[in-house]
Amino acid sequence: HTVGLIHIINSMSRDELIGRIRNFEPDLIGFSTISQIFPYVRTYAKWIKEEFDIPVIVGGAHPSLNPDQTLSAEEVDMICLGEGELSLLELCNNIDQGGPIDKIPSLWAKKDGEIQKNPIRPLVENLDDLPPPDRSLFDMTSMHCYAKKRYPFATIKAARGCFYSCTYCSNTKFNALYPNRKKIVRFHSVDRVIDDAKEIMRLLPGLKFFVFHDDILPADKAWFKEFAYKYQREIGIPYRCKTRVELMDEEYAQLLKESGCFRIQFGLESGNPEML
Repeated sequence: HTVGLIHIINSMSRDELIGRIRNFEPDLIGFSTISQIFPYVRTYAKWIKEEFDIPVIVGGAHPSLNPDQTLSAEEVDMICLGEGELSLLELCNNIDQGGPIDKIPSLWAKKDGEIQKNPIRPLVENLDDLPPPDRSLFDMTSMHCYAKKRYPFATIKAARGCFYSCTYCSNTKFNALYPNRKKIVRFHSVDRVIDDAKEIMRLLPGLKFFVFHDDILPADKAWFKEFAYKYQREIGIPYRCKTRVELMDEEYAQLLKESGCFRIQFGLESGNPEML
């Protein structure tokens, strides 16, 4: 399939959005959104619906956690709950081949005034089965994190999921979506992560450090030992990551230091003022 990306970093005018879409002539338009951004998505989707007869699908955290509210928006035709790589591929295949688009796992779709709510597709348990992201779709050098010339950095992920189900965290509801929830935490192979980091460094010369956006990068000690060894030798630039206080020990601290970690972010969260 031919894929295009409109990477909305700043607000976009109606004329610019409509012009970009008219030039590309897509058969499907997808938005990824968190809750804070959904009002903007509704505005952009409304403009699109006023000009084109193109189906609009919305994925990401907001529709996954608030599916009925998201699909109640008149300008939204379909939503994807949870991870969507395989479901979106199936949707594009069916659009291309004239197949049904309302029976695809993980998708909810409007049809004849009703909502078809399909079951969730199981998680992809081996992340290396998924191809690397097509970073050529992005104008990498204009992204805010890199455009800050003094400390240009890039974000990267090594894994998906979190072992914990904290009541105040969206992961609790995400974890409950999937039939194979015992496999919720999945790591790419260390070699795949190293290859991704090398590709980003090739695209962004002069990069100063990486930010690993994983919930807990050193969650698996055996994996992290291999990562620490290869990252320090093959990548060699600093990085920062997140973990939990009770997982830290002297061995982890030494591995983090030797591999180039310069900042660790801990979440100290509780609804109880005395505990805080």
